Amino acid sequence: LLRTESRGAHYREDYPKRDDLNWMKRTNTFWVEGETLPRIEYEELDIMKMEIPPAFRGYGAKGNIIENLLSEKRQAEVDAIREKMEAEGKGRYEIQNALMPYELQAKYKAPNQRIGVDYE
Repeated sequence: LLRTESRGAHYREDYPKRDDLNWMKRTNTFWVEGETLPRIEYEELDIMKMEIPPAFRGYGAKGNIIENLLSEKRQAEVDAIREKMEAEGKGRYEIQNALMPYELQAKYKAPNQRIGVDYE
């Protein structure tokens, strides 16, 4: 009940809008030994590090989002990086790494097979 918005499975009739301005947070719930209730903590998310910043995705009611102004700024950055790298002949894996670099074990960095689609 701490999350005063609706987002995916966190739907609330009393807060029907998705609130990207105030609730760009990851919910972490865990049990602490000896406590009778789970502990809930929220981790802030940095829009400026997202590969796909929050925006309307075509589901739910359009206009049912409290926008975060950084979304447009980050989307413009993403578009510019993608356009530049595509012009340089870079592939989707290089572009993804430039947009959202993260440490991952080598076995999880291998290109995925996509059936029926002509990807690299």
